Order: sequence, then structure tokens, then C-alpha cells
Amino acid sequence: MKLKKLLFLSTLALGPQLEANTLYNFDMARNRGGVVFNAATDDCSLVWNTADPAGSSTMTWNLFNTGTNNLSGGTVSLSNLVSSSGAASGISISVGPVNSDGYSDQTPKDGVWTSYMTTGSADGAGPTITIGGFVEGQTINLVLYTGNARWSGVNSGDFTFDGTTKSYSEAVGSSTMPLTEGTTYVRFDGLVADSNGEISGTFGLGGEGSIAVLAGMQIEVVTNDVYWDGTGTTWTDPASWSLDPDAATPDPTAVPAETASAIVGTSAIASDQTITLDDNVSALGLSFVSSFETNLVGDGTDRTLVLGSGGVFVDAGALAPDIGSAVSGEGVDIVLGANQTWNNQSTFQPMVIHNDLMGDAWNLSLAGEGEFVFDGAFGGVDTLTVSAVGGATLNGDVEAPSTISNTSFVDINSGLGGSGALRKLGDGELWFNGTDSFSGNTTIDRGAIHLAGDRSAASGGWLLRGYGDSGTAFNTVPTQLAIDAGATLHIGSLETVQAGNSSPNGGFQAQVIDSAGTVTHDGQLLLGRSGTLNVSGGTWQQNGAANVTTFGGGVAALNVFSGASFTYAGGTDFGLHTSTSLNTQTLLGIDGGTFVTGRSVRNNTAAVTAGTYAGIVLANGGTLKLSADVADLMTTGGADIVFETAAGGGVVDTNGFSTTLNIPVSGVGGLIKDGAGTLTTTAENSYAGNTTVSAGTLVLSHPALADDSSVTVETGAMLQLDFAGADEIAGLTLGGEILGAGTYDATTHPALLSGTGQLVIPGSGFQSWATGLGLTGNANDDFDLDGLSDAIEYVIGTDPVVPDAGGIHAGGDENNLLITFERDDRSKTSDIVVTVEAGGDLLTWPSVYQIGASTAESSPGVTVEENGAAADSITVTIPKDGEESLFARIRVSVATP
Repeated sequence: MKLKKLLFLSTLALGPQLEANTLYNFDMARNRGGVVFNAATDDCSLVWNTADPAGSSTMTWNLFNTGTNNLSGGTVSLSNLVSSSGAASGISISVGPVNSDGYSDQTPKDGVWTSYMTTGSADGAGPTITIGGFVEGQTINLVLYTGNARWSGVNSGDFTFDGTTKSYSEAVGSSTMPLTEGTTYVRFDGLVADSNGEISGTFGLGGEGSIAVLAGMQIEVVTNDVYWDGTGTTWTDPASWSLDPDAATPDPTAVPAETASAIVGTSAIASDQTITLDDNVSALGLSFVSSFETNLVGDGTDRTLVLGSGGVFVDAGALAPDIGSAVSGEGVDIVLGANQTWNNQSTFQPMVIHNDLMGDAWNLSLAGEGEFVFDGAFGGVDTLTVSAVGGATLNGDVEAPSTISNTSFVDINSGLGGSGALRKLGDGELWFNGTDSFSGNTTIDRGAIHLAGDRSAASGGWLLRGYGDSGTAFNTVPTQLAIDAGATLHIGSLETVQAGNSSPNGGFQAQVIDSAGTVTHDGQLLLGRSGTLNVSGGTWQQNGAANVTTFGGGVAALNVFSGASFTYAGGTDFGLHTSTSLNTQTLLGIDGGTFVTGRSVRNNTAAVTAGTYAGIVLANGGTLKLSADVADLMTTGGADIVFETAAGGGVVDTNGFSTTLNIPVSGVGGLIKDGAGTLTTTAENSYAGNTTVSAGTLVLSHPALADDSSVTVETGAMLQLDFAGADEIAGLTLGGEILGAGTYDATTHPALLSGTGQLVIPGSGFQSWATGLGLTGNANDDFDLDGLSDAIEYVIGTDPVVPDAGGIHAGGDENNLLITFERDDRSKTSDIVVTVEAGGDLLTWPSVYQIGASTAESSPGVTVEENGAAADSITVTIPKDGEESLFARIRVSVATP
């Protein structure tokens, strides 16, 4: 039989792996009076059939025993003419759809033929040639051959390559074909049919597929890589390129084809290189292995370089290249022609792309130990992956990719534009430092994004989801959005800012927004499962609805720290909702900052669960400020809510408006009522700190002030005591006047106190003590004439009736005077003030040391050692500061009604 004019074109793609090859036939198979294979049978022995195959039938050449252990593409070497051999079990070559004009003649012969040609399904996906039978990781190299070949006879055959005959003897039914020499691609042509049944025609490998190796086959690789050898200056000059990287002298050849990689570095290069692109060019990839610097520039006209799947490789010993220039006419724009990796292993200097990069919707991965810098516009990349240790800096305008996955830093210093969605992966930090107009939504599934520029024209939403790089569950890994001081951010009315899950699913890893810039959010804010917004500086203007909600446990919180403000101007109540899980909290923490609202704070949850509550916590002078009248400041659907003053206390500034708080104020801190307007508390408060009314009116509906606390009402303010009976306190200052023991109400101080209740300061402990001992009660009297006033003896615990000069001790060294004494716990009341005064003479006492209840509450230099129920030990260290003489005295003042 004979098969005539079957043409298969071939290319071997260059890069880090052998690409697949499509085999295709230019000729339509038709009957020339002989017998053809049955078009209805995919895989068969020789079948005689007088019917023509369909025009779209697939012709398939089968050599059996395909290998089972496939060699992965990543292990294939691209070195020149390196031989290797290995055992494999077979090879299979499939031919794609038959097309165009042609015919096949088949002549019957005696003997059995085993499926050398079959017809297959129409419009197949194309053939594959599979490399098999190699140990994983074994290096192989492939060369494709050219020449005239014959394979004839039942038990013998010839392969003729360019006039050289290689003997080969084997049964035709065997599937062994040795391929041993030649270049470019396999091409069998010009064969004549004989009565024994020869296979003839022209065919080759082409397109996409993989390669399979037979037992005993020797395989060589000849790539079409070319090497810049430094003998020319322009890309399109063949004299600039060599085939052999180790040639001592240049080896001119053709310029790089678009299926070839251009490699800068041969043994002939001994200086820095400037490669001038004198046309728009394409290459499968670029490699830089020279230790000298390389620059690619335009030739007076800005040029375009299209890079294929080979990407860019910079050797660790090479200098990373500069591509393009800011000079007009010397620019080089890069266009991605496939998904690719740029691997910069050099740490000597960054790889710099001076002009534009256009991704054409392909993916770009930046890897290696070195750094990448893009000075021009950067756009059209679908997924940008950055694992390069040196990171990546983008200085031009950037069109947002759909995904940025980085394990090292990425700086985007100019504007980020675009309108699609952006997803952040990888545990590295991504910085936006420019003026952005990006209107799409951003999802952070891993790592952190820093906003340090102007995003006032960017309106997209934000979702801190924490899926991780490949997961689908919320809060699996921690994430962060940091809005730096000086940054501005605007989010549109239709967009949401969300941190953490909005349903009781996923993990509990923190999703945190840290804001120190200026933020205006017109849409919805949702702090969900383990979601937190920390406003540590600047302002956050929330014009849309806001909800802080725990879903299925954990803590959700909005915290406003010192120097920052959060203003809520939404049209619904500020949501502070709890879950029904045990021991979970939903918190509004006003810790030194200011939270402004004209709406109630509401917990919609009905169920009461142990350890679970929603709370407003004022700490370190944090201020809750009204922007409108609020009928009920904090409400609930039934679940627990708290209003707490923590350490450092807090402020409620009614700001000319009025509100009522129907739950108790609790906590260890104090409460300051500021601003015109009225704050009414209807529940029985339990906070332990002091109470100050600086402006407006504070209404107390229960006599529940802490007994050891003090109350201050400043001039122009009003404390309204809406309860019956008296409330005992330790100290009272009205209009700047410190009052002693007694009873105070609207009749004694009508300008500052109102209502039916009374404030009572119990009689002084000193007065009771003095009366019991028959003393006058005058703090400065010295009944026993021992030099210690009665008030001092009350404090240090000595007997005022029996003379005793002990109890106070002086000592020290050449640098300091030490005064020590014991203080009776009974004297630690607000009406007793103890000081130690010192000076260089007995006329002036410039140094004053206040003795407080503890060291922290005392002047520097004072140490208070608490001894439980026993007296405190007081030590005062007074520096001599060069004084020749230093005197000290103790003074005790007792406030009187």
C-alpha cells in the first residue's frame, strides 16, 4: 500500500519545558481506486473498505506500547546536543483532523498488519506524542530530524538521512524506530510504494503535544536558543547572535525567532552590552547570564518586545538588565504573549523596566532572590504573583490585576486604576502609595494591604475574608487593611467595608482594619466574626449603616483611640449585636478617642447567653459625643448590654443635645458629663470612679455614687439629684470650692445642685478622733507639746496626749536626704492632705512632695509600701542638689466643713 502527500509541519517550542505538538494533515483523504480503512472504526487491524472516509475524518498513526511513567516537563534540559538514552515501553503518534486536498492509496499485501493507520472521530483535539518510561527527574534532550527516509518490507527497513543510510532490521509489526541524527524536525518524503506495502509521504511534528521514547532509542536535544555574543549592536543583525554559548569566537546565525529564547551571555562578551531593538520583536523568553550590564533600548523609535511563555531569567551571577529608557525613542514596551515567570536570581541590582508593560490578560509571576522595578504603566495582567525576595516596586500608573499574590513586599507608588475586582493573596505586604482611582472591590484573603496615598477618588468596597491562598472558609488566616496617617480613602454608597464572616461559619482568625488616615464611607460597615476596626488616628466618617456583630462566637469590635474620631451619621441605629454563643463580646471601645452619634446603639439579639454581652466601654478619657437628641442611648432586644467606664474614665458630651441611658453605668473608672444638654441615667449605677459635671446637666435617678468617690460640679453646670434621701461620698467640689463634711443639696447650692436628693460627706475621722481624746479638733494644735501637731500624730499613729518625738526619721547619704515614717490607714481619706516640704533654710520650702494613697498617686521621689491592715511605710527621697544644708518638714492639712 502507499500513502501519498501527508504533510505534517513541526516546531519545537523553547522554554523551561517541552511543549506539546499538534500533528495535522493538509490533505483530505480520498479514494484513488484502492482500498481505504473503515472510517467508522477508530482502532482496528487492516480493514478493506471501498467507501471513501468522510472529509473530516482523523487519520492516526499508531505505534503501540505507550510508556506509562511520564517525564514531567519541568525536568527537561534545554542544553545543546547532550545525549541520553533510556528504556521505555513505547511511542504513540496521533494525527489530527484531515483537511484540504489529497488522497491515500493502499495496496493489499500478505501478512498481518496491526493498526498502522486508523480513522478516528471528526475534529479531534489533535495528537500527542508522549515521553514515557523515564525515572522522574532524569534529564533528556530532544532533537527533531530532517531527511529522506524509507521503511519497507516485513522484516527489514532503511532510514536514509541526507544520503547516509542507517541499517535497521525489525519486523514492521514492532514499534521500534531509532531517531539518531539531523536537525529541526522529522520529515519523511519522496518514498515510492512497492508491492510489499510501503508507507510514503511527507510528515512532521507540529503544534502542541508531548514526546514518547522507546527502549533503545537515543534522543538528543537541539534547541533553537540563540545567544547574544556582543559582535553586533542591533537585534535583527544575524551577526549579533551565536548558537554556541561557549564559542571562543562569534558564531553568527539567524536572529531569535518568536519561538526561541534570546540569551545574553557567551564567552565572547567582555563588556557592558547595549542591545538596540531596530524593530518590534518577539521572543519566547529572555535569559541574562552575563556578569556585565545589559540594556535594551529603542533605535530612535520606541519599540515593543513581545515575550512568550519562556519569560525572563536572570542568573545569580549576572547583573539584572535595564529594559527601555525614559528618553524618547529609546523606550521598549513589553507585551506578555503568554503566562510566564520572571525569575531574577541576581541581588546585585534590581531588574528595571523603564517603560510600559502590557499584560494582555496573561499571568505574570515575579520570582527569585532579586528585586523588580517597573517605572512605566503596568496593566492588563490578570494575576500578579510576587515571591521575589527583593519584592517589586511599581512607579507608574497601574491597572489593577484581578489577583495580587505576594509573599514579599509590593509597592505601587503611582495611581491604581481600573474597575474590576482585586484579590490579595500571599502573606506579604502590598502598599498603595499613590493617587488611586480604582473603583472595584478589593478582597483580602491573606496578608496585609497598606494604603498610604490619596484614594479619595477610589470608591470600591473592601472585604477582609481570610480564606487563605486556596481555601473557601472565612477567618482561616489573619488579614489586615492598614490606612496610614496622611492617607485618604473614600468608599461609595453602594459598597461595603466588611471584616470577618457575616455568618456563624469558618475559623476565628482576626480580620483587622487599622485606620489612622481620613476615611469617608458612604456605604455599609460590617465588623463580623473576629472582625475589628481600630481607629488609631485621623477621622472615619461613616455615612451608611454600621453593624458590629459576632457570628457564632469570638469578639467583634470598633475601637477609637486617642487622637482619633469616628462619626456615625447612618440612618439606622448603630448595631452592636451579640451571638448566642457562650462568652462572646461585641464592643464599642472609646479608648481616648471620640465617637460621635445621633442614633442609639442597639443590640438586636433577644437571647441571653452566659458570658455574652454587647458593650460600650469608655477608657482613658474617651468621649461619646451626641450629634442629635437620642431618646434612648443604648437598647437591646433582650440580650445583655453594658455601659462601662474603664481605667482612666470617660466622657459623655451631649453637645447641646439630650439623651437618656436606661442601663447602669459600671466599671472602675469615673464619668465626666460635658457639653450643653442633658444626660439622664435612670438605672442604679455602679461605677467606682469620680463624677464630674463640666457643662450641661447630669441627672442621677438613684443614690448610687461610690462612697469613696468625689463629685465635682463646675460653675455653670448642674447635677440633678432625682432620688429621695442622701448619697454618701468622700469629697465634693462645687464651683471650684472644696467642701468638707456635711450635707449638700439644692437648698445649699441651688446654682449647682437640683432635685430632691442630697450629697453627704461624713464627719472627718480626725474630728472624731480628736473629740474622743479631749482635744480641741484644731489640726495645728500640739496638745502634748512634743513638737508634733495633733494632725501629724493622727497620721503617723502616735499618742497626742503623751509627749513622743518619735515616729519620723531622717537619714540619707551625700546625695539625698531620706524622710521615713509610718502612715495609719485611717488617715487615707480625702479630707487629709499630707506633704513633705524641703529647703535650704528654714524660711522657704521650695520642694513639695505629695503623699498619695499609693506610689503611683504620689509625687516623684515618694515610695508608698502597702502593709495590708498595718500602717503604710512612707519613704521620701529628697536630692541635696549641692545644698550645704537641707531641711525638711511634714505638713498635714485637714479640710473642715
